[in-house]
Amino acid sequence: MGSGLLFVSPYPQDAVSLAQMLDDASLDVIHVQGLKDAASKLETGNFQVVVTEANLEDGTWLDLLELTRSLGTELVYRFLNNVAMSLARLLRTLPPASPACTST
Repeated sequence: MGSGLLFVSPYPQDAVSLAQMLDDASLDVIHVQGLKDAASKLETGNFQVVVTEANLEDGTWLDLLELTRSLGTELVYRFLNNVAMSLARLLRTLPPASPACTST
């Protein structure tokens, strides 16, 4: 675990929906509910993509972007506005991984 897509959202059902939507993409979906948990995962994980809600309970998408920059992490970001279209195009460019979804 820890490689693929980090999904940051306070809505667990959205994580399930996203994982189902991406089932054919062979991409691990790791779900966390806020900025603090995202920081922990980013420090230990290997993520190609971060998808986030604009407003989180403990911060915003901008806080998450700053966090990744401070960690020296290079990621491709897609935000939830029209995410399905953008994400589908993005996923075609990523190397394959084992599909899975976990939520913490």
